Amino acid sequence: MACVVLIGLPLLIAELALGRAGHADAPATFTALAPGGHWHLAGLLGVAGSAVILSYYGVIAGWALRYLAGAVDGTL
Repeated sequence: MACVVLIGLPLLIAELALGRAGHADAPATFTALAPGGHWHLAGLLGVAGSAVILSYYGVIAGWALRYLAGAVDGTL
């Protein structure tokens, strides 16, 4: 819980501040706030990382639904 508060909360606040300042998606915001740098790659990495994590969540949600169905119909 301490890690969530000490690491996650400041990152959440920074992400919200960047979103408000940039008024765009992640790569465009990093490009607008740091022109000429390679910060747009950090934005692309965030978008790609979210897509990978979402694919894992889809699989885990499928497992959970399968176990729920098994528990309901008694085949578990």
